[in-house]
Amino acid sequence: MNASSEGKILRENPRVTKQSPEPSDFSSTKPKSNRKSRLVMKPIIPFALLGALFAVGAANAASTDPVGYITHTIAGNVSGDPGGADTFVSPTLVGPAVFASATIVAPSGSLATFSGSVPTDLDSTYILEIVSGADEGWWSKITSSTATTITSADAIPVTAGTNVQMVVRKLPTLNSFLGENLPGLDSSDQVLLLDPATQTVSFVLYVGGEWQNFVTEGNMDNEPILPGTAIAVRRFASTPLTFVSTGEVKTTDTEVDILAQDNWLGQPLAVGGTFATMTFKDQILSSDSLKLLRADQTTDFFISVGTEMQNFVTEANADGEFIAEGAGYVISRPAGEGSTLVIPGQVVNP
Repeated sequence: MNASSEGKILRENPRVTKQSPEPSDFSSTKPKSNRKSRLVMKPIIPFALLGALFAVGAANAASTDPVGYITHTIAGNVSGDPGGADTFVSPTLVGPAVFASATIVAPSGSLATFSGSVPTDLDSTYILEIVSGADEGWWSKITSSTATTITSADAIPVTAGTNVQMVVRKLPTLNSFLGENLPGLDSSDQVLLLDPATQTVSFVLYVGGEWQNFVTEGNMDNEPILPGTAIAVRRFASTPLTFVSTGEVKTTDTEVDILAQDNWLGQPLAVGGTFATMTFKDQILSSDSLKLLRADQTTDFFISVGTEMQNFVTEANADGEFIAEGAGYVISRPAGEGSTLVIPGQVVNP
């Protein structure tokens, strides 16, 4: 560990010590919270048509990155803030399906049964996801598999029946997303990971050719980034940085759990989307606060009021507010019951 890097973290984050606890794993054996009703906004489009034009938030996305890669920009610390400049980034693009099939019987508990050809080496680095029916967007980490079954960490929704379509994908990791420091972060720069269940933040640096946990000094290369979530990159130098992430465009819904306090969420839509197209007003609670952090480090807050999203300060309609592909945002909820946010899948014009 670079001594100057260690001192900088301790100075700028006084609550962080070398004895700070490790964040717990996000997965759980408990069923996820019940989903809220939402609008179904998209048709199922064959993947072969992904070279066509996209139609989510078109008025707000006059130009977009070509399908297959997204360019991310990490803000520079232009004001010289000793606390650094933060940027929320998310993978958006997903890895290819390593297995895709329909169940042959209704899932029972956390067990899904298929006709065959299931990879037998699946583990918690993979997720099982429902891509059809009323539960589209539900996902869970995988605990084990056989040639005909997959066992997930969470109970599969009881409404999922026979012939529900499921896919298996490998989770993106810090190393697959950020690569071997593809952004070119300095030794003082930090990657921040939030566990929403414990509200614990892990600080990660690129040290000696690996992503390393500041507290434990353990290797974090394979730390997963869960669907629909974001990480924060804290930059201390004034120059911005860019890096490119690659993958496939996700055309199905994405489900994320909203827990008490802060939730760092990511944009799963490959050309970005507005608050309206992401159906926030129908799903965010009136007590929730949505935060967008700009590149100049100014922050805007938004709330759901009646039939629209509003800027918290000006009370202006914010339904057209745009969250770009590869970006992240924060939803804060006062202590209370969690719920599930479902972001409608990417619409593709044939």
